[in-house]
Amino acid sequence: MQAVVAAAGNSSRMGEFKPLLPFKKSTIIGTIIQTYKYARLSKIFVVTGRDADKLRAAVSGVKFAHNKNFAQTDMLHSVKLGLAKTCGDVFLSPADSPLFSAETLRALAASGAGIAVPTFNNLPGHPVFIKKSAVKYILDYSGDGGLMGALRDFSDKTFVETDDAGIIYDADTEADYKFIKMYSEVPEIIKRHSALVCKIAWQITKRLNETGYALDSDAVCRAALLHDMLRDEKNHARAAAEVLEKSGWERLAPIVAGHMKLQSHEINEISVLYLADKFASENRIVTLDERYFKKLRMGDAAAKRAVLENYEEAKRFKEKVESVIGEIF
Repeated sequence: MQAVVAAAGNSSRMGEFKPLLPFKKSTIIGTIIQTYKYARLSKIFVVTGRDADKLRAAVSGVKFAHNKNFAQTDMLHSVKLGLAKTCGDVFLSPADSPLFSAETLRALAASGAGIAVPTFNNLPGHPVFIKKSAVKYILDYSGDGGLMGALRDFSDKTFVETDDAGIIYDADTEADYKFIKMYSEVPEIIKRHSALVCKIAWQITKRLNETGYALDSDAVCRAALLHDMLRDEKNHARAAAEVLEKSGWERLAPIVAGHMKLQSHEINEISVLYLADKFASENRIVTLDERYFKKLRMGDAAAKRAVLENYEEAKRFKEKVESVIGEIF
């Protein structure tokens, strides 16, 4: 299997050249290439446009295709330049989405479909897996909608739901870049827990909105993914909220700050994340009874009273939410 990374965009909304922005211990595109290499892909092709010389100097172990008309052409044109150099099944990704895992690549390749698109909370993301037969289809495509149109119109396509939240986020804007940087620094064990909390919170939010609420599902999910990013620190909820405030994500800060203790019985983004977190023990869904009664086996009498109080509070709020949307699980 091979990969094509489309890096010929103008980075107009970001301003800076996105592929070479610092990320983890490398750059955004360096992280993408590292993941592909870890998955043992035979060849990786990078399609260049703006700052092609800088990209060639910064990236090694790949082959290049250049879109000399990058300022006047769309992503489909760049993708065709890359796909034309491949000779087998291909993973395709933009150069600003570095958070996908090798495990996701394996799941996509195992789908059996001509085109496999990863999803998280049923939202499509990157990279896309394209079989050799579908590569020819895209190379020949001349319909409407550019690359999205080509992917939309292909019949042998499937969506693969994953636990990989990173697939739906990119560095489209400066704020997005700061978000993916923060998420990339979350330890893997906490990422798995946070992804589960995000899925639970997303479903609760979706069902509440179907009854007439207008909750911000994107904010709830983003907050869920970062709510435990400083879990080893004292008062980690407040500490994480302060980081978010300084990073320009003020709308996430109160949601994260309130996830430990119910602030009020009003149904809002803060209380939804609070409740979703109570159903997730690391990366496993549990009942409130399981979560709290386990804690009753530890601590002194005062600690046990506090656990019981927290249990009753969570139970009352769960019942309030279920009176609106029905049983959560």
